[in-house]
Amino acid sequence: MHLAKPQGHEMFQAIITIDRILHEPVRLAIMAFLYTVQQADFSLLKRYIGLSQGNLSSHLRRLEKEGYIKIEKGL
Repeated sequence: MHLAKPQGHEMFQAIITIDRILHEPVRLAIMAFLYTVQQADFSLLKRYIGLSQGNLSSHLRRLEKEGYIKIEKGL
């Protein structure tokens, strides 16, 4: 048994349909980090990713809006 390789058109369709939300390097890094730890607080994520508070917040809001993450606000 072997994996069927996509033909020319199918291969390019896969590339074309890449989710642009996750294609952004910062958001991909956020998702990769969260995949490994399952959950993290804002300060840990900020230290790991190395973004300003505002920049990280905007990326997190976009990921939440698209349904990739759930943000729980606490005290």
